[in-house]
Amino acid sequence: MFIFQLLFFCLIIIVIWFIWIHSAPIEAGNNDVVLVLGYKTTGNHLDPLLEERLTIALQLLQMEEYLNKKVIVSGGAVGWIKSEAEIMKDYLIENSIEPNRILLENESRNTVENLRFTKKIMEQEGFGSCVIVSNSFHMRRISMIAKNAGIPTTCYCKRSLMKALKQWKQTIKEIKAFKTTISLLKK
Repeated sequence: MFIFQLLFFCLIIIVIWFIWIHSAPIEAGNNDVVLVLGYKTTGNHLDPLLEERLTIALQLLQMEEYLNKKVIVSGGAVGWIKSEAEIMKDYLIENSIEPNRILLENESRNTVENLRFTKKIMEQEGFGSCVIVSNSFHMRRISMIAKNAGIPTTCYCKRSLMKALKQWKQTIKEIKAFKTTISLLKK
């Protein structure tokens, strides 16, 4: 009986975690720049989660508030010669975004570095705020990192129950990612 109660308790905790992670506030807002965070690539191929981020960014960049604004693509070469940022830039150009609207942050190796290095670009370019585009499971941690870095942000993604359920592995992995992020932020 105790085992079933423990399993039930663990299931309840996982469901609460899942709901909390995927219910982070999202808002496109009217910021100075759009920031798309990278996600693993295999060679020059986009992971479906990264392609989802880029599709959302394309939609934002076509909205009236962002029609003439720039986009920062952020992500280093993690395991490949070409950086995530370069692969994302190619994708955006292939989808009608002018190359002069795209800024690269291609040194980062994790989400904390994405935001730290992007903050430098924002300061150099005179951007005061950004809308961060990522996936639903990522929003809570991004908000925490941006706040820690002193970057005024809103976060944006397309959220649905089906997308959230498909991202169950990444949602569970966020538990470890939060722990790693907290230790990185202390450095």
